[in-house]
Amino acid sequence: MLLPVSYQEKLRTAFRDIEHADADYKLEKSLTALGGAVSDVSTKLALLLDREMNEVWKKFNNRDPGKNKANVYFPMRKTLAEFDAYLQKSQLGTLNEKSPRTYDFLHSIQPFSTPEYEWLSKMLEVASTRHESDAEIEEKRITTSIGLGAGQNLYIKAMTIRNGNISFSGNAFDQSGAIQPLNIERTEEILAFATSAGKPAIAFLKDCHRGSGKLLRDLRSCHD
Repeated sequence: MLLPVSYQEKLRTAFRDIEHADADYKLEKSLTALGGAVSDVSTKLALLLDREMNEVWKKFNNRDPGKNKANVYFPMRKTLAEFDAYLQKSQLGTLNEKSPRTYDFLHSIQPFSTPEYEWLSKMLEVASTRHESDAEIEEKRITTSIGLGAGQNLYIKAMTIRNGNISFSGNAFDQSGAIQPLNIERTEEILAFATSAGKPAIAFLKDCHRGSGKLLRDLRSCHD
């Protein structure tokens, strides 16, 4: 499903913004600037999803004659009751009758249906608070790789590595065959995390960009 040209251009612009934010952070190491970029990109993507929901409204609304148009935003609700109530408030209370496919798709991505779209909940949360503050960014030191047994011979009976913690059963030997402690070398990196998302900021934005593009295409295919 091809998206309208205007959508494609806005997605390209958002991706360029992510690339610029990544490059700027690597150069300047400004957490404030990165937080602003996270908020800006999240807002741009959220507005694009809102625009598509307004396209759904144009086709399937049940607005009473003489009533003003409802304010329509992309729905993300924790419970089925909240989801249906929101559609009703948005003058889309009969969406499940007028376009069952569209209703089923929107239903399927809600938090009460699947945890797969947690990134979307986080993105919409960031966008919704943009009037108050930019996204909070914090630096965290994380282990990116672990080297074991450098310069040693190893007898490994059992070993597990989970979340950077090593459980080793066996022996390490030097070149003469003498038993010695296992050599462990950790490679660490400081990454800027989007606090509310719990992920590195740039990785979070790339997930949001990729996911929003797919959502837009999937939703458009339900009603186009």
